[in-house]
Amino acid sequence: MRRIITVFLALLLLFTACQKDSKKPSGRSDWKPPETKPEEWTGPTVTVAYADRLDEVHQSILTKFEKDEGVKIIALDYSEYNTSFNPTAGRDKLALDLVTGTVKPDLVITPSVRETVTVTMLEKKLYQDLTPFLDADDTVNRDTVFGAILELYTADDGALWGITDQFTVETIIGNDALLGKYAGQSGWTLDDFLDLAESLPEDVVLIPSLSQQIASEIIFGVYGYSAFLDRSAGTCSFDSPTFVRYLNFLRSLPATWEELRAQSPYDDLPSAEKYEYAYNNRLALANRLYVNMGLLTSDSSVFGTEAYTRIGYPDTAGYAFCPTTDWTYMIGAEAENPDIAWKIIRAIFEPKRAADTGRVIWSGALPVLKNLFDVAVQQTLDHTFFVYFSGGGGSVKKDPEHPFTEADLDEPGFVFDFTEEDAARFREQFDSRKVRRIADRIPSEVEAIVTEEISAFLAAHSTAETCAAAIQSRVTIWLAEHK
Repeated sequence: MRRIITVFLALLLLFTACQKDSKKPSGRSDWKPPETKPEEWTGPTVTVAYADRLDEVHQSILTKFEKDEGVKIIALDYSEYNTSFNPTAGRDKLALDLVTGTVKPDLVITPSVRETVTVTMLEKKLYQDLTPFLDADDTVNRDTVFGAILELYTADDGALWGITDQFTVETIIGNDALLGKYAGQSGWTLDDFLDLAESLPEDVVLIPSLSQQIASEIIFGVYGYSAFLDRSAGTCSFDSPTFVRYLNFLRSLPATWEELRAQSPYDDLPSAEKYEYAYNNRLALANRLYVNMGLLTSDSSVFGTEAYTRIGYPDTAGYAFCPTTDWTYMIGAEAENPDIAWKIIRAIFEPKRAADTGRVIWSGALPVLKNLFDVAVQQTLDHTFFVYFSGGGGSVKKDPEHPFTEADLDEPGFVFDFTEEDAARFREQFDSRKVRRIADRIPSEVEAIVTEEISAFLAAHSTAETCAAAIQSRVTIWLAEHK
């Protein structure tokens, strides 16, 4: 009898688990049309799918559409599938449901340009081209959005598969006193980078934190080895002399962060002593991450001089900087109400949202609309900035009668301004389309191949030439299987 009861309980638990796994995400229970029961609703509905909790901006806009626009929001919140053991379970589940057609949302909101849902919608073409929406919009269109963002979200067929309202930028800047012939250039190649690395005096640091573990991220940015892959042509160049040269350079680096700290006199120094290196021409390059307008102003503080070059990541195609985004908005290929979905996206761009939610231009990421960028620039031009060598910094409003100088600092530091010329250079770069598209990213399977072969090479199991040939062969096969 005990055995029968045990079996019965086991079957009951299995049935309960299956029922739980098969349910659809319930969404937010507090999102209901005002004063209307769900079963009585006869107006338009918009299904919004997401796998990460939405921030206050998104929540307030969705609530506004229900209260003011007479639109019922059906929220498919896949984040409830996430667990501490599998924090991306919701993304994986949503991606699977999109592919199988289990859900056909009007609007999909994702937090990253490289996560599973975004990649799935792009590769399976589960999106609608946003170009017609931009062409019909007076405010958010191809003339008002920075060209780099439009290029970032352009698919192989020319469609605009997604969009964002704010972005950040990653790049490399260099000290002109050490860049030599590369000073003043708007881009360079990997061979140029390696030539500089080989030419620097022994007491000069090439770039901070450079170890085998994170070299690809530091040297190439978030798109890693994408420069060696051409998916549209179905080719790769991992067996090129340049990549072989890079592998040998990689082997010369400290293997881990711990080894780097032990070998490098720079990377284990306190902040104030690092400034001494940088301000005395002993640091050649530095990675830069512009997450807001404040950081956009501070390039001159890196080396303590205006004589610097935003040289960018080494790339033969001249893609010197990498824009990234916090949120991506996509309209589903089978959306029932795409026009309303676009209105929701469009509302996210409204400047007035800042006053309502605290997401102000000054402290937020860089706006993709040129006119909002110009407004943010005007805010920065009214201030003088400073950094403390011990860490931290800030700004003060300019007073023409009493200019703020280093004598006004509470401790040693550097004072600098952000000029209209600085802003114009950034604006021109952001409006260019010389960026790698999300569609050009290196697929995770290819990245795994490259990582595996490089790991074997660094463990002294092969030569650089053998490693390069192995990567070339395996990636070529992968490309042929994924045409």
